[in-house]
Amino acid sequence: MEVSRPSELLRLNLEGLCLHATALRVMPSSVIDEASWTARDFLGRALNAPRETAVEHAVRSLIAMGALYSDDELATPLGAALAHLPLDPRPALAACYGRLLCGARSADAFRAVCCMDGKDPFV
Repeated sequence: MEVSRPSELLRLNLEGLCLHATALRVMPSSVIDEASWTARDFLGRALNAPRETAVEHAVRSLIAMGALYSDDELATPLGAALAHLPLDPRPALAACYGRLLCGARSADAFRAVCCMDGKDPFV
């Protein structure tokens, strides 16, 4: 008999999910005022929604990283760039800083960050 596992939504890094939902402006077609649609609303509509405190923590850490604006929780230009990288937001931010600070050796910095994240950078 298999033991049931929690849904993938509850096992994911919520920072990455909130950043992607905000940067891609994922919203249902029934939303009239898209300026009021936030990642909290997106995750709140899930069948197995994560705890509100976990989502709040993820949003606050994204604001502290500079990936979201603090007033309306929309993605900043940095947040939009982080959302396009195949990494979680923290290692992606480290890769961006590595690119800025290492210059010609930025490929080495990117490889190091990808190895620390545990994901294949070429997928």
